[in-house]
Amino acid sequence: HTEAVATCAAVTVVHGAIGEMMWGKSLGKKIVGGRVVTLDGARPGVGAVVMRNCLKFITMVIPALGVFVLVNNTRQGMGELWTKTIVAGQASPAVKKPGDGSGEE
Repeated sequence: HTEAVATCAAVTVVHGAIGEMMWGKSLGKKIVGGRVVTLDGARPGVGAVVMRNCLKFITMVIPALGVFVLVNNTRQGMGELWTKTIVAGQASPAVKKPGDGSGEE
């Protein structure tokens, strides 16, 4: 059981982190048209990407932590709140498009 959890953790963190560092999105985000950005719309740094993916795994292990997505206007999960990132491409008032102040991408 421990090996399965460790493998799941590794795949989750590595897949998400590599995709987000290289292209700003994982395979799932590419499919739905999302990308990870900071709250001001910039590309997040390596530390933020790794941290949000580690926290994503913790949320998978402790599903009750997923409540963060339901209790805030920006639909940010625990990892996004901690790293001040968000998935752009979904309707989210937290991301501001540079120059227009509309909050839409």
